[in-house]
Amino acid sequence: MKITILILLAFVTLAITTGCKNKNLDTVSEKNIINSQIQNNTNQTKNLENKIREIKITAKRFEYSPNEIILQKGEKVKLIIDNIDFIHGLHFEDLPGEPGDNYEYIFEANEIGEFEFHCNRFCGAGHSQMKGKIIVVE
Repeated sequence: MKITILILLAFVTLAITTGCKNKNLDTVSEKNIINSQIQNNTNQTKNLENKIREIKITAKRFEYSPNEIILQKGEKVKLIIDNIDFIHGLHFEDLPGEPGDNYEYIFEANEIGEFEFHCNRFCGAGHSQMKGKIIVVE
């Protein structure tokens, strides 16, 4: 009988210890989940504040796709050029911005109007026809 009580006591102790450990793990997991959600919300807020719209422009002889892009005034934009067959460029006559690495052009559309762009790297006989347009609306 003493052995049965000792075995029963060992099982109860083991069950209580295991249950407590699982509760602690659940609490730690819950804290990690909450911290992760807080971090995600913080990152989303930062992204909204500094949101830059990325637009991929495919460039190939002798065209851009899309060749017409409509933007809202005040919109921050990063144009990313994906060269298919040659190293093409992107040049604006009247749109302020800064060229970035990897054929990127970053700017904020502050002025309403139409702004033409063209390839600024000679790419063959149709080079002069390789054009596109940014339209900034209210």
